Amino acid sequence: MRILVAGGAGFVGSHLCRRLLSDGHSVHCVDNLITGDFANLADLRDAPEFTFENADVANAAERDVDVVFHLASPASPVDYERLPLETLAANSLGTWRLAELARAAGASFTFVSTSEVYGDPLVHPQPESYWGNVDPVGPRACYDEGKRFGEALVTSMRRVQGLRATIVRVFNTYGPAMRRDDGRVIPELMSAAIAGRPLVVHGDGSQTRSFMFVSDLVEGLVRIGLDPKGDGEVFNLGNPHEITIRELAELVRDLLAPGKEIVSIEAQPKPGAKDPAQEVEQLNVLTTEGLRSVTLDQVQRVKLLKPELEQELRKALEVLARAHDRQKKTLALEPSFDPDTGLGTPGEYDAYFFPTTVGKYTFHFSGTIKGQKIDQSFSSGPTLNVEKCIINGFDLAGIYVGRNSVEEPQVRVIDSVIRNGNTGIFVFQIMAGKLAFVTIANSAFTGNISGGVYADQSGRVVAVDSVFAGNYFGLSVTGFAEATRA
Repeated sequence: MRILVAGGAGFVGSHLCRRLLSDGHSVHCVDNLITGDFANLADLRDAPEFTFENADVANAAERDVDVVFHLASPASPVDYERLPLETLAANSLGTWRLAELARAAGASFTFVSTSEVYGDPLVHPQPESYWGNVDPVGPRACYDEGKRFGEALVTSMRRVQGLRATIVRVFNTYGPAMRRDDGRVIPELMSAAIAGRPLVVHGDGSQTRSFMFVSDLVEGLVRIGLDPKGDGEVFNLGNPHEITIRELAELVRDLLAPGKEIVSIEAQPKPGAKDPAQEVEQLNVLTTEGLRSVTLDQVQRVKLLKPELEQELRKALEVLARAHDRQKKTLALEPSFDPDTGLGTPGEYDAYFFPTTVGKYTFHFSGTIKGQKIDQSFSSGPTLNVEKCIINGFDLAGIYVGRNSVEEPQVRVIDSVIRNGNTGIFVFQIMAGKLAFVTIANSAFTGNISGGVYADQSGRVVAVDSVFAGNYFGLSVTGFAEATRA
């Protein structure tokens, strides 16, 4: 089949792309990388049946496809609290565009929704028929109501225009490719353990959650999305087995930081946030043989999640641990430089890789590098000068600027080459009201699989006497860009 995956560079989407390709399908991924990461797809870039479109799903180009999966949306509280309008747009304008695209192509459409549509539920567990208990103006409304609108739109287009559509409401999921700054409980605990900090639980930790491994979610999405019997149905997809947050913290500690302290602090739920207690999910119309083995009135509820939580959690932990090890590689650093905080004395360094944060999302560093070949990427803070350097073969970005820097970062790239990686310079989510300034002179960006320079609306980019060749795109700047003889 020819399958379009919107949001395919994200945590779940990248796993779905990989699974569909392994099953022999042709996959076209559309993602604007606002929260996704092309590094999640790096192993697929040479796959003959895989193509990537760097675009907002609201502007996705028409294609001849058989199936459309819509996963494009900020999905963690950290992301949608910072990107409320983008979240609403992805689930409204983006859903509308993708549904029209699917209808025009005669394709089936799977809208990946969320358990958050139930709001602060008064019914446990929540059947698909439950309408929810929601707050349309609360702190999570952009996500909750965006998904609810998306569901209403898909349902209406099916009824009025004959769109073949299915809705899947996803519950808590974890696994490899989670971001450490995701803000949800598993990556928060893992990040604390990796960094050697105490593991924090709110209250006494007796509240319970259920967690679904990402491969099980993908299994459910594939079975539902590729089966015509799912047309018109709504499915909850999650794990019916619970674990207390305290037990989860102990498991993470025992795997990553034996003996590390677990600290309890007073629970202070956000206004409008739903109580996680007793969050048990039901699975609808899924059997181990798939939907084709049953009729829709023969509902058999079975669990998809493998019972070995520790085994699957260990896989995710190992991925994050390896990433942390890469982040701590340094060469000829000033003694005052701390690779775990990103703090250092301004000055010149032979070569370095400093990725980490001060607080939660802030990069602090000022410095200059000259005349070096660097085989890793690095992140920048208030000022970064790169002169006569080669930055080669990186994962996320040659230079990464962002995620709420407290200063207005300034990056200068002069007489340098940034090549053979993902995105040469990536500017993303500077603090509200702040800007990032990037100056490029007499430099070359070549062979970058995602692009030369990407900057969101906070980016101000000036390029002079520079070359952008052999990249997926040269310059993609939402804010302001000026190119002279570039």
